[in-house]
Amino acid sequence: MNKLRGLLNFIEEKILFRFGKRSWQIISMIAIGTLLYAISLYIWNAVPSSREEVKISKMEFDKNEIDTDFDESNNVDACAKADYQKVLDSLKRAMPNSEWKKLGDSVEVDRYRWEEVYDPYWDFTYPQQIEYTEMEYRRNPQAIPNILDDIFEYKGIDSSQFCQRIKVLRMLLELNKYTSQDQGTNFLQSYHRNTLIYNGYLSLSNIKDVVSIFEKVEGRKPRFKDLYEEKDDLNQFSKYVDYFKNDSITKSRIETVTETLKKIKGKGIIKTAAFKHRISEKILESSLTDADITAACDDFFTSTEFKYTDKSAVGIFYKYHRLYSRKVRLAEELLAEETFEKEMNREHYYELGILSFASVLSIATILLLFSIRGILKEKK
Repeated sequence: MNKLRGLLNFIEEKILFRFGKRSWQIISMIAIGTLLYAISLYIWNAVPSSREEVKISKMEFDKNEIDTDFDESNNVDACAKADYQKVLDSLKRAMPNSEWKKLGDSVEVDRYRWEEVYDPYWDFTYPQQIEYTEMEYRRNPQAIPNILDDIFEYKGIDSSQFCQRIKVLRMLLELNKYTSQDQGTNFLQSYHRNTLIYNGYLSLSNIKDVVSIFEKVEGRKPRFKDLYEEKDDLNQFSKYVDYFKNDSITKSRIETVTETLKKIKGKGIIKTAAFKHRISEKILESSLTDADITAACDDFFTSTEFKYTDKSAVGIFYKYHRLYSRKVRLAEELLAEETFEKEMNREHYYELGILSFASVLSIATILLLFSIRGILKEKK
């Protein structure tokens, strides 16, 4: 009992009343200042905030990116007409066999109109269709400037948006690198034009990524020779382009394809280019996260447990991918259950901690009252 009394006296003298009166006054002033500061911030944060006015500028729409600082003053086209003309001249030099000057011509066309014709024999008039000819201007659909104007019109790029026009021309320059010179106009009119119009998210870097994947599989860059030939490189190239049209392929996913192709080349088992393309396509289209598909490819193509040949590799990899996806879903479900359980435990232990703190505070208050009572007794 004496030890307990001594412990309580020690706590009272060395902890609760260790500081003098002046020290407690200073501490109380700091506490009051902190309280006022907290009340001020609470009131400030209690005032409802108004949302920034949302407006998409033409430049944001064209760039397919939003201005994160909500400052419309910097939405100015930084490109000049001279910059656009320079890139246009580069495209002209790259397509010397195409038509650049003859944009159209006047042609004679047959027309018909209805006229009232009088029949003297029967003495009455009746309507009759009369044929006549007139001159009409017709655009040359093979002229490159006309094709470019169609692209700009479909993409909603007006004559003053030089940066967006330059972006289109640079993509065409990149595509034209792999196109036979004598087929440049046909590919531009029938494929390159539609690729740029209907794939709004497609960028120059996407095209270069596709070329890089194609080159790693085939050992050479693509070559577009015949628009309607089934075995032309354009067919495989266009499949890869389709994966990029929704802006869903990340740089990490491209790196996974690249590293996987290196592993395949190192093993030397898969030699058929078509099979390598199918594996690359599977990685690009996979619904797994970038981290999961990377781990799956590393596990499969570095493992010695899975046996496959050139012909069976695609089927076995597809099976492995399917099982891996199912196990990922199971792991996600277990993680969700564990996260929910931890959240419930946090709430329970938070309440227990508040209760414990309130108990400690109450006991400290009681001890303080006992100390005050003791001091008053001594003075009395």
